[in-house]
Amino acid sequence: MPLTMGDAGTVYLIQKVGGNDEVRLHLEAMGFVQGAEIALVSQTNGNVIVNVKNIRVAISETLARKLIVTPRGEVDFFNRAATDQLVASIS
Repeated sequence: MPLTMGDAGTVYLIQKVGGNDEVRLHLEAMGFVQGAEIALVSQTNGNVIVNVKNIRVAISETLARKLIVTPRGEVDFFNRAATDQLVASIS
């Protein structure tokens, strides 16, 4: 499913990075590569904030639609220790 259909607080595995070559290279430069784990922090009007490689990144709905993901698990972003543990495990 596209990342835009995801739920905040869930960790996803990137199955495919879509789009033209320019879009794929842009996303890959930010760490959005096939097989990477990302955590969806929040979503507003389709735009999303995700944790990718220990960094929070905001991307537009258009770019988020290019990321095809599958759920891996859930995380409580208000529990700092749990979030730090999860981020450490996926780095």
